[in-house]
Amino acid sequence: LGRLGRIAMYSVTIRLVLLLCGCCTLLCEGREMMNFDFGWRFRLGGVEAHCKPGTFPKNLTGVQCLGLHSNPAKTAKDCRQACCGDIDCKVWQFTTDKNQGCWMGQSDQCQPNKVWVGAGGRGTAPPPPSAPASKNYNDSSWSIVNLPHDFLIEGPYNRNGWEGHGFLPRNVSWYRKHFTLPMDLKGKALWVYFQGAFRESYVYLNGHLLGTHNCGYTSFWYRLDNVTGTSYGGGDNVLAVFVDALSGSGWWYEGGGLYRHVYLIATDETHFHPEWGNRVWSNVTGHIHSRPTTKEGQTADATVHLRSYIQNHKQINVDVTTKWTIYDQQGKQVVTTSSSQQSVGGNSDIVQKAMVKLVSAELWSVPRPYLYTAVGYLSSHTKLIDTFNFTFGIRKGSWYGNKGFYLNEQRVKIRGFCDHNDFAGVGMAVPDRINLFRAQAMRSVGGNGWRMSHNPPIPALLDILDTVGIVVMDENRIFKNNPVDIANMGDMVLRDRDHASIVIWSFCNEGGCSDESAAAPFRNITYSLDGTRPVTGNMIGDFGGQMSHVLDVQGFSHRSGSTFDKFHHSYPKKPTVASECCSCETQRGEDNDLPHNKSSVFFSNWNGDCVAAQTNISNGRDYISGTFVWTLFDYYGEAGKWPHVSSSFGSFDLAGFPKAAVHWYRSWWLQNISVHDWGRPTIPAKYTIHIVERDWTTTVPNEPSRKLHVYSNAASVELYFGAKKIGKQNVPYYKWVEFDIGYEPGVVKAVALDHNGIAQASDQISTTGSGVRLGLTVDVPSVSTGTGEYLVADGEDVAMLRAAVYDKNNLIVQSATNKIVYTVVSGPGVIWGVGNGDPSCHEPNHAHYRSAYHALSRVIIRTTKTTALPEWDKLRSIDTDYNHDQHVGTQNIVVRAEAEGLGSVTAVVKVVDNLDEAPLRVASRSLHGPLEI
Repeated sequence: LGRLGRIAMYSVTIRLVLLLCGCCTLLCEGREMMNFDFGWRFRLGGVEAHCKPGTFPKNLTGVQCLGLHSNPAKTAKDCRQACCGDIDCKVWQFTTDKNQGCWMGQSDQCQPNKVWVGAGGRGTAPPPPSAPASKNYNDSSWSIVNLPHDFLIEGPYNRNGWEGHGFLPRNVSWYRKHFTLPMDLKGKALWVYFQGAFRESYVYLNGHLLGTHNCGYTSFWYRLDNVTGTSYGGGDNVLAVFVDALSGSGWWYEGGGLYRHVYLIATDETHFHPEWGNRVWSNVTGHIHSRPTTKEGQTADATVHLRSYIQNHKQINVDVTTKWTIYDQQGKQVVTTSSSQQSVGGNSDIVQKAMVKLVSAELWSVPRPYLYTAVGYLSSHTKLIDTFNFTFGIRKGSWYGNKGFYLNEQRVKIRGFCDHNDFAGVGMAVPDRINLFRAQAMRSVGGNGWRMSHNPPIPALLDILDTVGIVVMDENRIFKNNPVDIANMGDMVLRDRDHASIVIWSFCNEGGCSDESAAAPFRNITYSLDGTRPVTGNMIGDFGGQMSHVLDVQGFSHRSGSTFDKFHHSYPKKPTVASECCSCETQRGEDNDLPHNKSSVFFSNWNGDCVAAQTNISNGRDYISGTFVWTLFDYYGEAGKWPHVSSSFGSFDLAGFPKAAVHWYRSWWLQNISVHDWGRPTIPAKYTIHIVERDWTTTVPNEPSRKLHVYSNAASVELYFGAKKIGKQNVPYYKWVEFDIGYEPGVVKAVALDHNGIAQASDQISTTGSGVRLGLTVDVPSVSTGTGEYLVADGEDVAMLRAAVYDKNNLIVQSATNKIVYTVVSGPGVIWGVGNGDPSCHEPNHAHYRSAYHALSRVIIRTTKTTALPEWDKLRSIDTDYNHDQHVGTQNIVVRAEAEGLGSVTAVVKVVDNLDEAPLRVASRSLHGPLEI
């Protein structure tokens, strides 16, 4: 759930009241929030980019224009087409000189240069062809899809495409949703709320253009009830959306389509604002008391500020009063306060305010992310007309130039990761359960910080991070000094500012930080809408320049320790953060001396030297607030060159399987950190040990011995071949140990010893035979991964299953590449996507099969049952193209995996109708247990 329906997760009372919407139909007759993700008719392509011959009337051949940005287009024609698809692009230029290629954007500074061709002078882009937008357009042959939906991830790879986008071609698409509106919604204010559409969207209702949105990462909505021809009581309505994803805004895979949730919202005509209807922020005013253990948390007196933004769509004045009630995590009422009665004029809006004091308030922290729930009740002459609930945390964040970041007056070294938005098989349409898995994966390696690189995320992810205690750097996408991009920055702040996890705003990323004139306007709008958090940017140069003086915290991208030290010497009071570091590429299962991958691009599973050296730039300097490693997971795009189609920077691969680097981080960022550290996730302490090289079956040509690397947080490591001791080494701080061992078939075992020489943990690799069978396990949902036990029958929840190839001794066959075929045997589920973590795999992402990569393959199953939704009964009458008439009751999903010569195996995914098993609620119950990811 996003900002529009924050669940009061811990309260039985509130849980019954505030399930999926910011309103309870039992207590509030004003607000309903209905899932609008089901039954969209879809057509890929079918129209050209809306760019006519006269779109660029100004000839710019023979000149070079300054201030443009590069685009991967290979020809002048493609360059012009790319500019056509970008609503912000007014100028395009192309040259073959020095392989400079295509450049586009906005510029009025051009100078003579005969090697360039191009054109400019573009005005406002016209809308796309509107025939599919009309209510009566024949869409009977279109396919039916459910959201979230990334239409580009379905396409075939094209080796002539752009590596930045993962060789997946861009395109345009149409979506059409047929729906009916019950008569009980007539007279209500109605909105359709899009959490995100990539990239440029045009939205129509019954042929009427409602509006356009050109930022692929911010949320937006349109009012429906005031559109001529809106039908109630059984008449057909058609919401049509044209999505133009021909161009992106970054140099990585960004997907395309309605890739986030869509909701239908109904309220009284006098109501809280449809999205940021209420706001809360707090100040810690008293002494902070820290309990004996970090999992017990902290308390302090605090002041809570409440704001309600009220709109009146009626023609007459309406007298309103707002009451706010705050509940604790157990659902106990903490405090109630009310505004005085005010009159809101016809077609006008007002703001109502309140302030309350809490004594010994529970504070939000990394080890104990305590959340309160505030509920706003809007009344008119004692009649309750709207309700809106939202969660918030009380905490004190402080940034210092000489000692880093403090949370609630306790030092928290940020040990964080950057991440893009996509995942194997589903692309940008990442479900909430997978985002919970990603958050738990971060915690499992000691991570406590997430940088949203390089754009605002789906709101549900922020809800999850609020709940599990991960601090966030929320980042804007385009940093330019123009009204559109400044407004987009404001939209991000407005939507996300109530999230306790967000501790800092970021304006920009690397080369995107170059427009220094935008710094002050961006800071001004951020301060005006929030003002409780500092601002930064992920800069690559000009440290100490104009931009640096505007930022509250200086961000550094991939800079050396000497660069930090030099800046700190010149600006000792300016806080600093390694906002991006450590691009240490690696591939799962690729032993350094055994390159099984036939790709011409190869990264081994050993990168400990890179990780240790680069993370220590921040970890080894107390004045630096922390670091955000690039990245936790691999992602589509930035592939380098064909045949790779995804990056290799992650410590987890694209399908969520851990690489060896996971064990380095687990050793030094989690288990080497004291359990009394206020920046450490409350995962039980244990010893770690992991042999990096995993294949002990393939021999090394012309090499008498092999070098094995071992990660551990133990005092020392012993290595054995069978019963024979090979050697013992002490583990250097922040490093690893290495052993040279002659190859012969058998078992190699590494043993972790404590300071007393007592064995605490072990890991081993073995010689294996050929694959003889498959294993199939459910990784998500699973208690071991902190993602619960059940799927919820909401039509959108997903399971992630792992298939593995074993030999006759039940050992993983590291070299196995068998094609594994998946089938949903029974139950309410469909195959949604597949993956295996191989960056050079070109098999389709939406398919019923995926080859194993180093013995592992992944399938993602989506539930088709919607009986858990509280609005299920109403959706049956609203959604024209989705069958909600499915029987109530538990029915599990049975999945089969099979491969030639390996037989078949099945696994059961448990499904319930109970929203207590929804991802956000599961997150709240999984803070202190072990995570085996």
